[in-house]
Amino acid sequence: MLRTLTAATLLMALPTVVSAAPSARREFSYLTPHNLKSCGSWTAARRDNDPQVWQLEAWAVGFLSGMAAMQTSSDFLKGVEPAAVFGWLDNYCRDHALDEVSDALQALAAERGLPRQR
Repeated sequence: MLRTLTAATLLMALPTVVSAAPSARREFSYLTPHNLKSCGSWTAARRDNDPQVWQLEAWAVGFLSGMAAMQTSSDFLKGVEPAAVFGWLDNYCRDHALDEVSDALQALAAERGLPRQR
């Protein structure tokens, strides 16, 4: 009787576990400056010393800080300075001009130990 009850309990709980699995993934929305979508636009702004490049840099740091604030298991920004983020983005975007800057920043976070968000 106990085995039957335990098996029935497990079978009833299984759909709950399976249906809960997809929602464990965190998705988020974000805003980007009107002139910053692709890595190509990041590279062009930095290369041309665009007078508004500081806004793009501030957005990038804010984006990463927002990702860090959402985390409970990883302090992936510990010891990272903004200049290092900009240098990393310059290198990444040079090689991946068609990627979105947000994807590049998520790649940086993943490189620093944060599981990739999607």
